[in-house]
Amino acid sequence: MASLYEIITIIHPSESDDGVEAIIGGLRQQLDASGAEVLHVDKWGRRKLAYPIAKNDEGFYVLIHAEGGPNIPGEFRAHTKIRESIIREMVIKLEDAQ
Repeated sequence: MASLYEIITIIHPSESDDGVEAIIGGLRQQLDASGAEVLHVDKWGRRKLAYPIAKNDEGFYVLIHAEGGPNIPGEFRAHTKIRESIIREMVIKLEDAQ
């Protein structure tokens, strides 16, 4: 049975707008390859971070809603861990989501 996931990703602030689009495209491809269906992508834009991450005070936030199996969080984290342009990610399994 598929679960609904909320994925928040912070992209390095030095990325250009085209670079951000390419990274989002790569994240979508990775989720598709993991068997997830991307339901919605919401670009929040550049925002100030609550605390510095790797000497960065801001980042480009992206919210993704996806539906898939239990392998999605682990595979997504493994994919983003090796990307220097992604400074933080969080995957949350939504319970009782409508």
